[in-house]
Amino acid sequence: MSFYSLSSYSQLRVNQSALDGGGTPPFSNLHSFSFDGIDDYFIGVGGYTELSSGNAMSVSVWFKSSNYTTLGRLLFVGKHVEIYQNSSLYSNTRGCFYYRLRGNFGNSFATLGGATNLGVGNLVDGQWHHLCFTWDGATTTAKVYEDGVLKVTNTSASGTLNSSTTESYSIGAENNGNNPIDGLIDEVGVWTTALSPTDVAAIYNNGEPTDLNNNGLTAPTTWSRMGDNATWNGAIWTMTDVNGGYVSNSVSMLEANRTTDVPPNPSFANTKSILLDGMDALVRFSQVTYNGEFTTSFWIKPDALGSSFLVGREANSDYVWLRTLAQIRIRINFSTYIFSEGSGNNINIGAWNHLLISRDSSNNLSLFLNGASFSTSQVGAGNHRLDQIGKVGTSYYDGNIDETAFWDSDQSSNLATIYNSGVPNDISSLSPTLWYRMGDGDTAPTLTDNGSGGNDGTMVFFNTFSTDVPT
Repeated sequence: MSFYSLSSYSQLRVNQSALDGGGTPPFSNLHSFSFDGIDDYFIGVGGYTELSSGNAMSVSVWFKSSNYTTLGRLLFVGKHVEIYQNSSLYSNTRGCFYYRLRGNFGNSFATLGGATNLGVGNLVDGQWHHLCFTWDGATTTAKVYEDGVLKVTNTSASGTLNSSTTESYSIGAENNGNNPIDGLIDEVGVWTTALSPTDVAAIYNNGEPTDLNNNGLTAPTTWSRMGDNATWNGAIWTMTDVNGGYVSNSVSMLEANRTTDVPPNPSFANTKSILLDGMDALVRFSQVTYNGEFTTSFWIKPDALGSSFLVGREANSDYVWLRTLAQIRIRINFSTYIFSEGSGNNINIGAWNHLLISRDSSNNLSLFLNGASFSTSQVGAGNHRLDQIGKVGTSYYDGNIDETAFWDSDQSSNLATIYNSGVPNDISSLSPTLWYRMGDGDTAPTLTDNGSGGNDGTMVFFNTFSTDVPT
């Protein structure tokens, strides 16, 4: 389900007086293209020579994905520049992008990103992002901007653009189809100048694409509007550059690859949860191990307690057990900690609750139910290992679960933000390592990890979502 903010809705309206001859219709961005990370991409017809004799350049692109790829090429502009993921190079930056300026014969003379420039962020979080790369050969300076913010500056980017390139421009993969990317791409622009920070801010436009030909800046040399300037002939998409007439054709794409999912990001909406039956339904994910600080956050609506294991490890060494209305047991590395509430802040059966469990740097283990402390803190050291939601051993959770997140840090200071007075909200700014939205943006049987871990969950013995959510 798509939700549009007021600003994006205004993009969809058409000025009737303009259509009646009263002027040019306002800018609208209605479509993007979806790439599957397997074999989808666009390839230009003939060599891309627009940058062949210049000494400066800039590229701008909008991107959205929830799935990183090992060597996914987002944009490959001949032998001039490429923007790509290199998840195999640095495991802790697998959602990050790398920006490589290329010179004669394809040799790299400036790579931005990698171990020495980790300011280039993880942008694989299910949200739209704007990426911009600029290069000024006169000052040998290359810059990377993400969402309008300058992330990396390299003042040693010397070299010349290839003056005799015959290579094609490609989007979504290299121009030979290798290393395709998984995600949505929109509004791709190329300039023969190095855009200034003010220029980049105007193009980013607070997260909403703007008319690149009528925003007070120099128009791009090449502007591929993706789905908004493409035609389907029954077999391929043909996309014509708005300004220079450079034509690109789709490879291995269907008519359905054109989508209506466009920037800006929709307002946060929580419309789905999962319902576990207490008999065999559960969610599995790759084991995470917390040997220091950690936080787990759950929205739960239990139908029964007693044998209700919320999360844990199949080996039964670690778990969170909702034992009674006033008792929660946590096991960490085979040691069990019993939290008994004596002040009336009990679990509500048949109603939505928020549970947050945190451990700080001194191994103080604390529980918070519905924004308030549950029992008193205890010292609980050791590895806390989790690999499934809704089951431990032969015991299962019975009820709804929504908006589940994990951190490898103590987030108790952000309790008020996460609890949000009893209504789930967007916690992306808190950078969870795992975040399962339990239906929103998901396609069964996969629960997409909207955090930074790339650790998708798998629905086991159920395949539908519930519309019962906390409100």
